[in-house]
Amino acid sequence: MADQNSNGLVIHVSSLNDRSTEVVMRDVIRIGASEECDVKIRLPQTTAPVNGPVIELARQNGVYRIGNVDATLEVRLNGRPIKPNRGIYDGDEIWIGPSGPSIHFFPIEASAALVPGRRDAHVAPFIEQAAMEASATARRDDAKIFLREFTRELVREINPSTKIITFAILIMALLGALYIGFAQFSEARRSRKIIADQQAQLAAQQAELKRANDLLGTLVTSNKELIKTLSLGELLRADYGGGVCLISGSYMFVEAGTGRPLRRPTSPAEPFRTARKRRC
Repeated sequence: MADQNSNGLVIHVSSLNDRSTEVVMRDVIRIGASEECDVKIRLPQTTAPVNGPVIELARQNGVYRIGNVDATLEVRLNGRPIKPNRGIYDGDEIWIGPSGPSIHFFPIEASAALVPGRRDAHVAPFIEQAAMEASATARRDDAKIFLREFTRELVREINPSTKIITFAILIMALLGALYIGFAQFSEARRSRKIIADQQAQLAAQQAELKRANDLLGTLVTSNKELIKTLSLGELLRADYGGGVCLISGSYMFVEAGTGRPLRRPTSPAEPFRTARKRRC
């Protein structure tokens, strides 16, 4: 790999559940557990105490190279033993001991922009470049880990009061959304209940109206029959007033003094007839 001039290193340390990311711009970088080290790491409890730095890096001709390494510890670079004066390149990983911690290195190129009036490097272009390179290189997982951990470090630097205010705003927004959703659900349920009650009332009214119509029809039929019975005479006169009827009757002649019926001879077979009938 060709050497690249570096203004500093982005160093990501992973140890069990502890992770940290630091940007160091010094010519000599000391990594270890002691207080005088530039980058502090936490060694396993089974490791013997180390007073000085575990790893020492020195910048030579714009490239950070491995100088001193604690010989009492098992230190490996990318899974292999460390060679003296070996350069540090993008994505290199150093393991200390069989169980860590592990250290990732991401050199900051000399062409990276610097913010005027500040000693630290402007990291935003580097993050963009690392993201672009991650999609085209085999170290995309390392770049993703670096970006994730770097974001965590940025979040940790935010003022606690700002975090509390932001968290409170999010909680209020969530509660407001839940309240609005519950209110809309309750209103919809109440509207459905009102509509169901109105439909039941409408069905009951329609049944009552049908019964009233049936009763009214029965009353109309009964009234018609009653009227027809009461007006039978007028109906008969109206229907048969222009017709001719047959009137029949009988009478007889009687004697004036005695009141006895008179008899008169008619024929030999029938000598007398006591009555005479006439029809008109």
